[in-house]
Amino acid sequence: MATNSHAEVQVSGDAVVRPESGPVEYAPVGNLALWTGVLTGPIVLLLLLETNYVLMQWSCAKGHQWVMHLMDVIAIAVTAFSLVLSWRNWVQSGREWPVDDGGSVERARFLSALGVLMSAGFIMALIAQWIPVMLLGPCQHS
Repeated sequence: MATNSHAEVQVSGDAVVRPESGPVEYAPVGNLALWTGVLTGPIVLLLLLETNYVLMQWSCAKGHQWVMHLMDVIAIAVTAFSLVLSWRNWVQSGREWPVDDGGSVERARFLSALGVLMSAGFIMALIAQWIPVMLLGPCQHS
């Protein structure tokens, strides 16, 4: 039996024998859950900007300022849900900060941590966007 210079390939006559590879690593969290945590904050912020733009004149004309506050509360609640989802994904991935090893578990950890940080940042941006609505109201123009 002849052995190739590489340890992973052994040549025996005409047959090539390769040892079994290591266990296959599967991500502990699905792609939809990971990307939902990452993308929900920016999408909600953009939708809230458009919703407030559309509702401003109607809210001023009808005197229903509570509608704009309701939209802000809903946007913050949806983004907080994505923060909780990302936190849960990170816990399922092993509660460790991602390292440079690569693989599906490290990818899940990275996207989960990114989702937590982005969701927290966008919650702060949504609150900052709500402050002028609370202080000025929809009827005040520059």
